[in-house]
Amino acid sequence: ANTAVFSVVNAVLLRPLPYQNSERMVLLWGNFLKLNIEQMRAKAAEYIDYRDQTQSFEQMAAFNTADFNFTGGQQPERIAGASVTANLFPMLGASTAQGRLISPDENQPGRNKVIVVSHKFWQQRLGGGAGVINSNVRLNDQSYTVIGVMPSGFEFPHPSFNFTEPAEFWIPLTFSTEQITERQRPYYLNVTGLLKPGVEVEQARTEMAALGKRFEQQYQGYLGPNKADGGWRITVVPLQEQITGKSRRALLVLFAAVGLVLLIACANAANLLLMRATVRQKELAVRTALGASRQRLIRQLLTESLLIAGLGGVFGLAMAWWGVKALVALSPDNLPRLAEINLDNRVLLFTVALSILTGLIFGIAPALQASKPDLQQTLKEGGAAALSGGRGRHWLRNLLVVGEVAMAMLLLTGAGLLLNSFLRLQRINPGVDVNKLLSVEIALPNTRYPEAAKAATFYQELIRKVESLPGVESVSLSTIQPLSEVAINDPFSIEGRPMDFNNAPAAGWQLVSPNHFRTLGIPITAGRDFTERDNAEGSGSAIINEALARRYFPDEDPIGKRMTLGIPRPENPWKTIVGVVKNIPHRGLESAASPDWYLPYLQQPRRDVYLMIRSSGD
Repeated sequence: ANTAVFSVVNAVLLRPLPYQNSERMVLLWGNFLKLNIEQMRAKAAEYIDYRDQTQSFEQMAAFNTADFNFTGGQQPERIAGASVTANLFPMLGASTAQGRLISPDENQPGRNKVIVVSHKFWQQRLGGGAGVINSNVRLNDQSYTVIGVMPSGFEFPHPSFNFTEPAEFWIPLTFSTEQITERQRPYYLNVTGLLKPGVEVEQARTEMAALGKRFEQQYQGYLGPNKADGGWRITVVPLQEQITGKSRRALLVLFAAVGLVLLIACANAANLLLMRATVRQKELAVRTALGASRQRLIRQLLTESLLIAGLGGVFGLAMAWWGVKALVALSPDNLPRLAEINLDNRVLLFTVALSILTGLIFGIAPALQASKPDLQQTLKEGGAAALSGGRGRHWLRNLLVVGEVAMAMLLLTGAGLLLNSFLRLQRINPGVDVNKLLSVEIALPNTRYPEAAKAATFYQELIRKVESLPGVESVSLSTIQPLSEVAINDPFSIEGRPMDFNNAPAAGWQLVSPNHFRTLGIPITAGRDFTERDNAEGSGSAIINEALARRYFPDEDPIGKRMTLGIPRPENPWKTIVGVVKNIPHRGLESAASPDWYLPYLQQPRRDVYLMIRSSGD
C-alpha cells in the first residue's frame, strides 16, 4: 500500500513537469476576492501590462484554448486547439519534429493563418505523410497553412490542468487595437510566466500585488458595485501547484493513513517476534554461555527481521505494480497526472528503504529484549521460565498492543468520516436524469452563418432530423450544458417593481428549445413547458426555477408575472412567466441552487449551442 501510494505521490507531487525550467513557471490570475470571483483569465491589455511592467519574470506568454470545427477529413470533428503567443514554445523549451514554430510577426492580424500541429493530429487527421509542411488545414471554415509538427509526447496545455484541456494544434494569438488601448473584454487569456533565476515566488507575488493596486487607481472596472472595494488581486500560482490543487492535501493524508497501516503491521510483527524470542530464550542463553556477545545476538535477530521485511518488500512491490495498474485503469477524474503514474527508480529506492526501515522498526525491540537473557534462571528452569517471561517483556508487549489499537482506532475514525462524506455525495440530487442522455457541442462558423436567423433555420432542421432517428425519445437545444460549472448571470427587472440600481436582482439565464426539460428529466412544478408557439418572434415567454420563485415571488404565484433582462426597453420587451421548474446546480454539484431562468431559443438564436438527446436504448 505504501509503495502504491508513494508511486502516486511521486508522479503527482514530486516529479517535475515535462517542460524546461518547469519549477520556475507560474500562472497569473485576476481575482475579485470580496465578490467571490477567483482565478479570472486576463484581458489582452492586462497581459501586455503584466509583460511590460514587471521585473520578476524572464518571459511571459499568453494562450487561449477553444474548440474548433475541423473539416476536410473523413468527417467533421470538434477538436480542441490553442491560440498562443510566439514566445510560449521557447519558454517551454519545445521544438518541432518537422518544420518550424510560430514567429513573433505571425501574432499580427492578417498574418496569423498558420498552424503547428501535434504528432497525434498529424498521424490521425493528416495521414502522417512526409509532405505535411505547407499543406492546408480547414478550421472554422478558414484555411491555415501547416508550418510545423510537434514531437510525439509533447502536450500543452498539460492534460492535468484543471482549467482547460490539452490542444491538438496551435495557431497565433492576435489582439485588436481596441482590446489593448481601450482595455476591452473579454477575460479570456491564460497568462504564464517564467521567473528569473534566483527570483522566489513570494517576490513575484509582492510585485503583482503592487501592479494590481495600480490597476485599481488608474482604470475603471477594478472596483465592486458602487465603487466599493471588490478585493481585486493578482495571484501568482506555481505551475505544479496549479495542477495538484486540492489533491495535494488528499494525497498526503492518504500517504499518512497507509503509513499508519504500516506501523500497525510493524507493531503486530514486533509482538510476534517478541513471543518467538521468548520461546527461544533457552537457545539464546546457550549461545551466550558459549561465548556469543550481545551484539552478535542482536545482529542475528535483526538479520532475521530484515529477511522477513525484504521478502515483504518484494511481494509488496509486485502487489503495488498490480495496484498501480488498477488505479490507472479506473482513471479517477480528480487525480492529476494519472497517465504518468508508474514504478520508476525513485519508487524502487523508496521500497528498498522502506523495507529496511520496517525491518529495523519491528525487529529492534525484540532483538534488544532477547539478546539479554538471564542465564542462570533460563538454563536452570528451561521452557516454563522462558514462556512466562519477565515484567519488562510483558510491559513491552502491552505497549505494542496499545499502540496497535490506538492507531487502528484513528484509522477507523478517519474511514468512518470518509464513508459518511461518500454517502452524502451519493445523496446529492443533480437535478438532471443523466441516464441515456447525450450532449453534442456545435458551433456554426460565422463565415457560413453570419445571420442568427440562418443559424436558427439550421438548428430547426437538425432537431427535426435527429428526432426521426431510431431510438431517440426527445431532443432539445441549450446555450449552457447542465452541471458544467458555467452560468451567465445578469440583472433583471420585475414588472411593477422599482429598479434599485445599487442592489439589482440578478440570476443565471440561458436559451432553450421546447422539450428541453423533458429531455433532461427536469420536473415542471407549476405552469407548462415551452411550445413552438413560444418560439414565435415577440411571444415573450419565460420559465423560472424554484430558487428564483422563492426569492423574488415568495408570497405569490409567479405564473403570469413579467420580467426582462436588464431594464425594460422597446428592444427588450417583457417576458411572461409560463412555468416553474426544479433547480439544477449549474455551477457544480457541490454548489447551492441559485436563481435561474430560461428563454425560448428562437427569440434570441445563437450559433453556438449544445444539442441534448435522450435515447430509449444504449
